Amino acid sequence: MLQQFYQEPIYSVQQQACFQVKQLKYLLCRSSHSDDCYRDYLEKNLTVGFGQLKESEYEKVEYAKPSLVILSPTIEIDEVEIMKLTDKLVLALENRHEHRKRYGIVHADKSSYIIGGYILNPGNLERQMSTHDYKYDHKAELLQPITSLPATLISFGLATDGKYIAVVGGHSPSNRPSAECFLMDIDNLPEKWVSLPNLPLPTSGPGVGMFDGEIHVIGGFDILSSESITHGEYYRLTWPTDTQWRKQTSIESIRARSLVLLIPNRSAPLGRLIYVAGGYNVNTKRRPMVVPTILMFEENDKQWKLVTTIPNFKLLHGLSFFEDKLHVSESTLKSEHDYDTRIIRSYDFTTNQWIESSKAR
Repeated sequence: MLQQFYQEPIYSVQQQACFQVKQLKYLLCRSSHSDDCYRDYLEKNLTVGFGQLKESEYEKVEYAKPSLVILSPTIEIDEVEIMKLTDKLVLALENRHEHRKRYGIVHADKSSYIIGGYILNPGNLERQMSTHDYKYDHKAELLQPITSLPATLISFGLATDGKYIAVVGGHSPSNRPSAECFLMDIDNLPEKWVSLPNLPLPTSGPGVGMFDGEIHVIGGFDILSSESITHGEYYRLTWPTDTQWRKQTSIESIRARSLVLLIPNRSAPLGRLIYVAGGYNVNTKRRPMVVPTILMFEENDKQWKLVTTIPNFKLLHGLSFFEDKLHVSESTLKSEHDYDTRIIRSYDFTTNQWIESSKAR
């Protein structure tokens, strides 16, 4: 139910050097290895951590695709249809001349939602809070404004169970981390956001799953100065009864932007199974590294158990779940608004086996 179709551009050390050279006029390196010293200085002091934003003067005035796309567990739609529907929403923003960036999209049964991010003013490159988010009616093919997320956030966790949409954590365009959480009832019109209890600590890019009033938040990354530090913290909230998040056993294979699956199962404790799949970690060079494992949370002993490893998993692969299978897909850009998307393999949770491409469906 999660697909990361678009990744914001991450500038290399060499590019950062070009951007920042005017600030280095008085930098004196006494090492005989000046190139290494210069590169080390750039990486540790002038570059921002993965997932963080640079100064707005380096923004490109262009229309952006969503950073994250989430599907309702009840929606019946394949990867090709997902991409086409997502492109409709992106094109609708372009037609409104709205330079929204780092936003999320939620596809539910009857409507899709454009949530969060910020608006780039193409005139002065100022990052502004949106005055509204959007709802797209599938049947009427109509995009209409709705109440905006109460905070200007990027890299937030996002989940839906088909009735509610949850937004968890994230950080501001100035890279200030947030512990705020919000919930929208999409069946109660007009849609409005309500505040949930804050997380114990701020986090960005967490994996989020929902099931029967439970919200599960796993992993993400902390922002400490210019560093992005991945973690494996695990919290739960039962809404609307809980007044604070309950800490669970952390996941050892730390990761951000994972897919959290809550699969109904009558024989399981509390009537569901909990899985976490994929995501990325950040290395010492501030580069993302794929985390290819799928883990299950054992409710009885409160421990995580390895289920399988995703074969040849890459950062740009999408993950989705339907028909009791986890699907790994890849998209190839054919033209400006046309992607070729296909499932390359699937994991069947009923047989615990991987199925390759042509046999995956």
